[in-house]
Amino acid sequence: FGRFQIDINPVVGRALRGPGVDEGWDFEPGVRLGYELNRRLDLSLEYYGAVGPLGDLLPTNEQVHQLFPGGDLKFGENVVVNVGVGFGATEAGNRLVYKMRIGYLFGKRR
Repeated sequence: FGRFQIDINPVVGRALRGPGVDEGWDFEPGVRLGYELNRRLDLSLEYYGAVGPLGDLLPTNEQVHQLFPGGDLKFGENVVVNVGVGFGATEAGNRLVYKMRIGYLFGKRR
């Protein structure tokens, strides 16, 4: 949307073996809002959650909800380094998280 970006990642997963295999399908939503400040830097706010098994969500105080302000540094046309600091909104998850991701974009840029 022009300089604005939105990424939605509604993760539905299931353990195939080990702990949690009997719990069924879990829902872990993720959302990223971004703004292209310039051609080298995108500012972002990311949300990650873990709310429990579908059909039997965890009580609110046991769910994980985290917000990550951060940004993407672009090196050339295809290399992106994402950094952020996450803050937990509930006691169930980590209260403070540092993250970094290095990505390579395949294909032609438009």
